[in-house]
Amino acid sequence: MFHELRRSGVLVSRSWFHVGGGLFLLITGGAKLVTVASRSRVLSLPDPIFGIPFEWLFLSVGLLEVTIGGVCLLSRRAPLTALLIAWLSTSFLAYRVGLWLIGWQGPCRCLGSLTDGLKLPPIAAERIAWSILAFLVIGSYSQLGKMWMERAKRDDCASVRTVSSDSS
Repeated sequence: MFHELRRSGVLVSRSWFHVGGGLFLLITGGAKLVTVASRSRVLSLPDPIFGIPFEWLFLSVGLLEVTIGGVCLLSRRAPLTALLIAWLSTSFLAYRVGLWLIGWQGPCRCLGSLTDGLKLPPIAAERIAWSILAFLVIGSYSQLGKMWMERAKRDDCASVRTVSSDSS
């Protein structure tokens, strides 16, 4: 961790994961918003899970990603940022599982028009998207688990001190 302090007894930190996750979300969310602004024909097609046009899905998810990415970069509250990333990445994972369950064969458009601009083949874009998702899911739950273990350890130490002072 490159920044850590205490405010009112709350551990405040910013780890490389939170910065990396925030940057990934800003980039992918920004790519979705740029795609919406491009007025591409694919945006009028319905999303296979929600049935709404991709345009509305990209707009809402892009704004959400940019917002959470900004919180990750600006907030020093590690539990908040880890929880937000865990929630969002779990939602993305559930969406991807839903696509798999319905047998969706189309490319994932989760990186917006970024893949077109970089001339990435669909398989490369798919691998990049899965890698980012794995980073976000594994990283956020690892961070939450680590925080939970640290809190449990502090609580155990506090209860030992209380027992020790009561027996004196």
